[in-house]
Amino acid sequence: MPAPARRHARRALLSVALGLALGTGFAALPAAAQSSASAIGIDIPYETFTLPNGLRVVVHTDRKAPVVAVNIWYHVGSKDEPAGRSGFAHLFEHLMFQGSENYRDEFFVPFREVGTTNQNGTTNTDRTNYFQNVPTTALDMALWMESDRMGHFLGSVDQAGLDEQRGVVQNEKRQGENQPYGQVWDKLTKALYPAGHPYHHGVIGSMNDLNAASLDDVKTWFRAWYGPNNAVLVLAGDIDLETAKAKATQYFGHIPAGPTMAQPAVDVARRAETTRETMQDKVPQPRIYRVWNVPQIGTVEIDQLQVLAYILGGAKSSRLDARLLHGEKLVDNISAGAWASQLGSSFGVIATVKQGVDPAKVEAIIDEEIAKLVAEGPTAAELDRAKTVIRAGFIRGVERIGGFGGKADVLAGCLVYEADPGCFRTALANYAATTADDIKTVGAEWLGEGSHTIVVEPGERTALEEEPSPTPAPFNLPAPDPKYTTTAPAVDRSLGVPKTETFPDLKFPALQRAKLKNGTTVILAERPEIPVVQFSYEFSGGYSTDARGKPGLANFAMGLLDEGAGGVGSLEFANKAEALGANLASGASLDGGNAYLSALKENLDPSLALFADMVRRPNFDQAEIDRVKASWIAGIAQEKARPQGLAARIAPALLFGASHPYGAPSTGSGTEAAIASMTRDDLVGFHRAWIRPENATVIVVGDTTLAEIVPLLEKHFGNWRGQGRAPAAVNLPVVALPDAPRVFLLDQPGAVQANLYAMQVAPPSSDAGATRFDMANGVIGGDFTARLNMNLREDKHWSYGARSNAGAALGQRTWTASAPVQIDKTAESIAEMQREISEFAAGTTPPTDTEVARVRAGQTLSLPGAYETAASVLGTIGGIVRYGRPDDYVFKRKAEIEATTTADVAEAAKTIQPQALTWVVVGDLKQIEAPVRALELGEVTILDADGNPVGE
Repeated sequence: MPAPARRHARRALLSVALGLALGTGFAALPAAAQSSASAIGIDIPYETFTLPNGLRVVVHTDRKAPVVAVNIWYHVGSKDEPAGRSGFAHLFEHLMFQGSENYRDEFFVPFREVGTTNQNGTTNTDRTNYFQNVPTTALDMALWMESDRMGHFLGSVDQAGLDEQRGVVQNEKRQGENQPYGQVWDKLTKALYPAGHPYHHGVIGSMNDLNAASLDDVKTWFRAWYGPNNAVLVLAGDIDLETAKAKATQYFGHIPAGPTMAQPAVDVARRAETTRETMQDKVPQPRIYRVWNVPQIGTVEIDQLQVLAYILGGAKSSRLDARLLHGEKLVDNISAGAWASQLGSSFGVIATVKQGVDPAKVEAIIDEEIAKLVAEGPTAAELDRAKTVIRAGFIRGVERIGGFGGKADVLAGCLVYEADPGCFRTALANYAATTADDIKTVGAEWLGEGSHTIVVEPGERTALEEEPSPTPAPFNLPAPDPKYTTTAPAVDRSLGVPKTETFPDLKFPALQRAKLKNGTTVILAERPEIPVVQFSYEFSGGYSTDARGKPGLANFAMGLLDEGAGGVGSLEFANKAEALGANLASGASLDGGNAYLSALKENLDPSLALFADMVRRPNFDQAEIDRVKASWIAGIAQEKARPQGLAARIAPALLFGASHPYGAPSTGSGTEAAIASMTRDDLVGFHRAWIRPENATVIVVGDTTLAEIVPLLEKHFGNWRGQGRAPAAVNLPVVALPDAPRVFLLDQPGAVQANLYAMQVAPPSSDAGATRFDMANGVIGGDFTARLNMNLREDKHWSYGARSNAGAALGQRTWTASAPVQIDKTAESIAEMQREISEFAAGTTPPTDTEVARVRAGQTLSLPGAYETAASVLGTIGGIVRYGRPDDYVFKRKAEIEATTTADVAEAAKTIQPQALTWVVVGDLKQIEAPVRALELGEVTILDADGNPVGE
């Protein structure tokens, strides 16, 4: 479920049921909270201290990987912006990545040089944060950089930098609004909160206010909000309290405190009346958004509402799913959630209505189900499942030290909002203590009158009208708070960024092997850090095996495995999994498929029993096939409505040919006609042919041993045998590059951006030069500091981000360079992309030693931190299995990268053939066709949403 617009679009949510979404706070810590955390066997121990200048520091020690998460939160968000200055907090998030007084370059550069992972910055209504995981030996560099932009920033801000990032932010705004349903949250926040409320305007702000921002305004804003006394620093991972105190004092202690800025008063903005509106958009089907204003973070009520949301619409077997999706089949998806914020929270229901169904009928049923749940309360089974899933989600979530929703993030959020890093323990206690009567009480209190509903109907999009911006009042900056002091400077910043001379060794768990009686290979990697075991049963039979006329069969069949199995129906199967805290899933990719299980250690045996039913005995019940088929076809329409989805559907046939095994839509969803024609016999036939134990591999990563897990796997899978002869491997013909560039245009009427894609086929993942080509890709477009992004985003500010990548494949890979750009710069952006790619490939502007060193560092020094989680280990082993790589592949690849020279990368760049590129451009043809044709890049063809030439 998408979060409200006031939570910045790049901000990832954790499980709604957990209530540990970024920005979520919890109530004050009760005496029983510590025992609640201990009772589930998982906690986040921490220690704290405060520097004389007011910087609060939290330290959590976790030695499982030689990395430290550095997470800084500033207690400022869009709620703090005065009238006429909307978007300042988010604009500053961007500006602070521009370098500082003692480092005049992109902030990302020194971090890329040491292999940093999980680096980003986000803004929401209530706070701005910056985070990264760095090798332990690079901690001095990270703290130097963070402290330099906290204490030595203003001298680096100039008009050119402001103009650049203002343009980037405006393209970010266009990118969000350009998506189907992309205008909804802006309208919702304005309707839910009255003018003058801190949440009335969106995080990105208005174009008018951004255009009006002056350099003096920006500098005053920084002085007010970005001092150490308004910040929290969390250091989590391979660090201890003594080291943290010394380094925090060394790098941050000299920074003067700023003023003590008052936080706005809590204002839930409870609404007395229920309101609604209807809007039109270029969407394939109606969608209902219904939202209530509910209590703020730090209340028992918001935790209870999160439990209620799970029971109502947060699970596959929830009330709304059971009735509207499975029962009456009136929606293609539906969900409910509670999103917590500092001044007041939101509770929402979002339903995508089937074509031809009256949204009013769905709204009436939503009302009925809420009323029934509030009047009668949940069943004991529903409540128990909700609590189990919440508990399991917390256990899984605390495996990561950093990144979105990691342990550092949880500790920082608790301290910023509740002045207590351990407030997550209260949330766990509140969830565990929630009763059926609590659900009835909190629902009756908050989910009655006062909601606002927006129904989005298919039609013509109308551009959002911005509210008139008032003249900003003079900003009177308070004096710095005199109660804070500083320590003497301990760092000579004229010496520059500290150099990282040594790096941790790469460690990857040993792969242990066994063979089941059914012919399946078992690969185990032990990871005992949390009591969870993950499984991936790997099979051949991906999109490439889809029979001619049946594109989408592999993904459709795999997606139905968990829709009831072993004679148990879809909803009951989901109930059983949730009761065990197990996550089950299945799906296909280009060259294979897999079935997945994440099981709590304590419920390992019964979870494996469910997993075995899903893999071996799927029901393929006709009623479920028909239900999923209808929603699947609606999902294809949604893909076509999104520019990225449309390009992904069209491009493979252009590159490989429609009859090639790789020529179907790369989404794996197939076509409407193919899905509609699929029968139960097709699905059973696919399962019989491709989901078979011989020559398959089951990967196991987690808290177990070979001695424990093999008998359990034998118990549930040992007597499984494949039926009939296994199909032969798919033949993957080699495709030649076109003789000349080609340009394909797809119309997206009313679009405010154009999405650009330059593509070609490249050698397979198994090619001897694949690693060198990946390094060449890193130079041209592989990350933020690569050439394409630095040009289109940082120099021209025509795009929010430009990238390139080469996907993995047994056959030829697809290399793609892509950029969403403002629509009036479509042709200019294509010209810049063509120039950058051509000059790089031809050697006119070959890779430099600095660029190759950056890519080399990013692809090798990041490895010790990259395998922090069991899921990352599982994914890498999956690649070893799929592509026939040796068990020590990660070490061999690292050695190959280290040995690759700049000349090697320059040679690999020649793989890219600028005069054989296939261009796909999605945008408003009325605005882009003539300028694109004027480029004379190649033959121009207009395609419809199914890839057919228009007019032919």
